[in-house]
Amino acid sequence: MRLDRLDSKALACAVLLGSFAAPAHAQAPFPAPRARPYTLIAGMGWDRGSTELLTVRLSDGSSQTLRANEGIYFEAGLGFLRHRVDKVTLETATTIGVKGWNVGADNGSMNYLAFPFELVERLEVEQVRFGLGLSVLLGPRLSSSGVLAGNDVDLKNSLGLVVQADWIGRRIPGRLGFYLGARFVWQKLEGENGTAAVGANAIGVRFGFEY
Repeated sequence: MRLDRLDSKALACAVLLGSFAAPAHAQAPFPAPRARPYTLIAGMGWDRGSTELLTVRLSDGSSQTLRANEGIYFEAGLGFLRHRVDKVTLETATTIGVKGWNVGADNGSMNYLAFPFELVERLEVEQVRFGLGLSVLLGPRLSSSGVLAGNDVDLKNSLGLVVQADWIGRRIPGRLGFYLGARFVWQKLEGENGTAAVGANAIGVRFGFEY
């Protein structure tokens, strides 16, 4: 009889201790990073133009060629209207940048400068991303100096298309990420004075960061 009472008391103590001990093991996990409703974009790249505009011969016998819409560019912008369906994410991105290239030497040079504005629809699938959109060259201009002076040309704003393909790795919502990819731009350039338009298609590489 005493043994039964001891067993019941032991069982009651075990249940009581378990009720106090259980919350100690049920610790709340750290909250997962929240997805951002927008994406900050900062990047750079280099485009190689397909159409040769001018070749400069240097005194050492070498030459440099200026191609239409060729240059190094820096851009910044914003991604928005982000929508995820299963493993696929859709996003609209807009960027504004500056793009330029130079050929020549100290005694004379030709320079290309433009301000590209792009509006792109982007599709993310796992660790890769594809984009298709509009590319507008604002204020494109050819300027000259030194022995090449007198060849300045103001160009019309130009509307074109851009296709992108990037590797973005595994993105964590709310964390800094990066991209590395390639792109192709369909573009034309035409002088303000009515000179014939020339093809300004370009293929390039790009990389940058997004947050």
